[in-house]
Amino acid sequence: MRLTHSGFTLLEVLIALTVVAVGLLGLARLQGIMVLSHLETTNQPHAQALLADMVSRIEANGSNAGSYVTANSLGTGSTDFDAYASTGCPAETTTGYEVLQRDQCQWDWALKGRNETMTGGSQWLGGMENARGCIYSVSTSSPVIVRVVVVWQGATATVDTMASVSPGSLCGQGSYGTDDTFRRGMFADVVIPLL
Repeated sequence: MRLTHSGFTLLEVLIALTVVAVGLLGLARLQGIMVLSHLETTNQPHAQALLADMVSRIEANGSNAGSYVTANSLGTGSTDFDAYASTGCPAETTTGYEVLQRDQCQWDWALKGRNETMTGGSQWLGGMENARGCIYSVSTSSPVIVRVVVVWQGATATVDTMASVSPGSLCGQGSYGTDDTFRRGMFADVVIPLL
């Protein structure tokens, strides 16, 4: 008498389930990596836009370029412009100092994400995570050079590229993980010739 086998054994089913489970775990990990990668790539153009915004503001008010230098970082953790929370940033005027205050206030709010809010305006959504902006003086003689720096918190630890930028390495220093390995940043120099 000859025995014939049909169907699957329990061991074959367990092996198949194990292979499928490992494949699904790999897909879940890949999805997580893609989300982190997307976060990193969307922050860079946002930072470039914030950087270009302040550079153009300084260039437009070039006679007061040196006055844009900040003692503290704007954005996350800054309370410099909280007094304007109920009235809005200073109105546009023709005097250089008031333009400077309006420019810094609007940049501070953009760094904090205040331009986009949830219904009711209680939570700001438009900014990058822990975004800060700093403006440093590079040269006070002709030409006047100021450095605009934008830093934010990255999704994964990497090398702190801002550590070697001088001036600029202090912007947000100590706020982005051990040895600032989560700090991302970019900078641009604004050159204003004295005529």
